[in-house]
Amino acid sequence: MKGEALLSLGKCFFYDGKPQLAIRQFEQAMPEVKFETQPDLFKDLYHSAGKLYEEMKNFPAAEEAYQKVLEVDYNFRDTVASLNKLQGGGDGAASS
Repeated sequence: MKGEALLSLGKCFFYDGKPQLAIRQFEQAMPEVKFETQPDLFKDLYHSAGKLYEEMKNFPAAEEAYQKVLEVDYNFRDTVASLNKLQGGGDGAASS
């Protein structure tokens, strides 16, 4: 329940334009949420974190978050496209 609350709070901060507060909540939720017990929450958490890391230009962290989603569900939302964009540098975002 703690992980779910932290994810929800993080999303609120994200939608309110407070990325630093949002990512802090997501990072606190990560150890609390396990795929084995909360698969949908796990995927949502890491996908949301990936999007936020990407927006914050922390591309290695975004890639890592997206990879965690793809390890458990290759077809989750736009994760494959987001990761490909980062790794392929489609918008110049990937680090060399």
